[in-house]
Amino acid sequence: MATTFSQLQRYGRIYSGGKVAVSADGALLAAACGDSISLVDLATGRLLLSVGAEGDEITAFAIHPSLPELVLAGSSRHLRHVRYSAAAGSSEQVRAWRAHKLPVVDLAFERTGTLAASAGADGAVMVFDVAKGYATHVFRGHDGVVHRVAFSPASSTRLASSGADHSVRLWDLASRECAAVLSAHVGAARALAWSADGATLISGGADQMVNVWDCRAARLTSSRLTSSLAVLEGVEAIAVDPPPRSAERSAEPPKLTFVTAGSGGTLRRWVAGSSVCLRRQPPPPAGVALPGLTHLLGCGGGGGGGGGGGGRMLVGVTDDHNLLLLDATTLELRRTIVGYNDEITDMRYVVRQGGGSSGRGGGEMQLAVGTNSEQVRLFDLADMGCRLLLGHADIVLALDASAGGGLIASASKDATVRLWDPATAECVGRCVGHMDAVGAVGFGGKTGGRLAAGAADGAPLPATLLSASKDKTLKKWDLSPLLAGGGGGKTKKKGATAASGEEAPTLSCLATVLAHSKEVNALAVAPNDRLAITGSQDRSLKVWTLAADGSAAIRTEPAATLTGHRRAVWTAAFAPLDRVAASGSADMLVKVWSMADWACLRTFEGHVSSVLKVRFLRGGALLASSGSDGLVKVWSIKGQECVATLDAHEDKVWAIDAYEPPSRGATGGGEGGGELGGDGHGGGG
Repeated sequence: MATTFSQLQRYGRIYSGGKVAVSADGALLAAACGDSISLVDLATGRLLLSVGAEGDEITAFAIHPSLPELVLAGSSRHLRHVRYSAAAGSSEQVRAWRAHKLPVVDLAFERTGTLAASAGADGAVMVFDVAKGYATHVFRGHDGVVHRVAFSPASSTRLASSGADHSVRLWDLASRECAAVLSAHVGAARALAWSADGATLISGGADQMVNVWDCRAARLTSSRLTSSLAVLEGVEAIAVDPPPRSAERSAEPPKLTFVTAGSGGTLRRWVAGSSVCLRRQPPPPAGVALPGLTHLLGCGGGGGGGGGGGGRMLVGVTDDHNLLLLDATTLELRRTIVGYNDEITDMRYVVRQGGGSSGRGGGEMQLAVGTNSEQVRLFDLADMGCRLLLGHADIVLALDASAGGGLIASASKDATVRLWDPATAECVGRCVGHMDAVGAVGFGGKTGGRLAAGAADGAPLPATLLSASKDKTLKKWDLSPLLAGGGGGKTKKKGATAASGEEAPTLSCLATVLAHSKEVNALAVAPNDRLAITGSQDRSLKVWTLAADGSAAIRTEPAATLTGHRRAVWTAAFAPLDRVAASGSADMLVKVWSMADWACLRTFEGHVSSVLKVRFLRGGALLASSGSDGLVKVWSIKGQECVATLDAHEDKVWAIDAYEPPSRGATGGGEGGGELGGDGHGGGG
């Protein structure tokens, strides 16, 4: 059987921590990623170009205020002046020179792009003529690491720096002197921001204080503290709002406002000179702790800079490497660009089949991804914009999506299963009852009515939801509370949001069986909802009969116990049409089983390490398997042979899923990379 597969897209790491910056036109995001800088299209979230020097870990960089140029600093302590073309996907190094005695921590251009300032771990602040590659100024005074440098937007001769000695210093490039030492902080001042006219400097620190300094005097020695504000979180970044256009026609000067970001993970807008909080970012779902924010910067709207509409945007960076695009006025999240997926544990296509009241429209394709974190990441495959499903308290281990795309189920180490509305990214149900980590979850193929879960109203409600756990049990859950019109349980009010603090309803357990003698790793439900299969550390698979009524949801004795694997069973799947199932094991074998007489029909050998996931393709004619060897193999059931081997991952491939038609597949690996591919024979992708 001739079968070809082509890689459509690869989504890997674009940000590994450190600085981010936005180009002058607001179209490109520059983000530190190991020994390179990733240049990302803000409109699509796709990597356009990587700039750097192999083996020289990036410690700081700055993007030119008007030209496609960067200044990079690496662990080698060299500064590199680089020109790039995002359209052509190319870059060239103009020059390189040695700078500080210890690594450079921060870099900043002045307003014309002629000079660049550097903050060093050696306690020095240096200023360079970038075009000629030499130092014009060396300032010493900080006691310890210098964390930030920032030029005044109104003057190329005014420079601010902050350090580990808790001080903020102002430097006058014209006189080559320290013009002022601002010593109000009692913790490291990690955030510096100037007002647009250069009259005010705002600093924020680990001491949870924001200080506002008056810098209007010609002699900076007269700079003074005008106000201090306790924000009750360590401040990592500050973005000053540009003056409103109406201020040009107003007789009174406009109030200076700014947004703070810090360890609490919530953006807040303040008025300089007072303790008034004008606006607070909408809160997360009840019981969810937000990741801390490490950077915040503004960028112009319109064109390609917004990634979803005009208006000024803010770009926030979380400490778990997500890039948040927010409306600068409302502070509401518009899009999330995932910088680093970490280890991908599972993934599922979510395809909404028409209808419903979803504002996103019917028929769109999304990809739910579980990673080595408590978040579920929901990607829109049109632009790879991401929404985060927040609620779990520990790592998400398994995912499934219902037929029709109305629900996503996630299983976690926190011993719970959560149900999500993919249209609103809200949790609409919780399954609580397992005593240990839930490692597998599965919907049946049949439907039992229509959903009444906010924007998912009208989508098919699956009739069956099962989960399996490290506690050795298999459970079936009652989904009737999610029925349109109510189904005998407490339902979430239509239109209620998780942000309102209302917790999603807890669903009842219909049946529990002790499935295996050791932890259960694998679970699959037959398309007709009559059978379920589980796989365990005890090296066996068991087939369970599911009753149609809830009074006897799962028969307590298995219909069959399938033996033949010599090590733990990691994965199982049913064929979509034929009465067969497949399994993969740590013994490196893939087996195909008859669901009529429980016989082993096929045994496929070829992986050189554990088989972690199996998935039927093309109506059951093909079977895909992925393993710890980093390979994805495609087997012909009829021909009993391997027809394709895909070698695109560098680590274990935990996740594999497919959607037909069109013929599309996705794989996710331990290195955090993801592959989107197409089956050439099927003509899709």
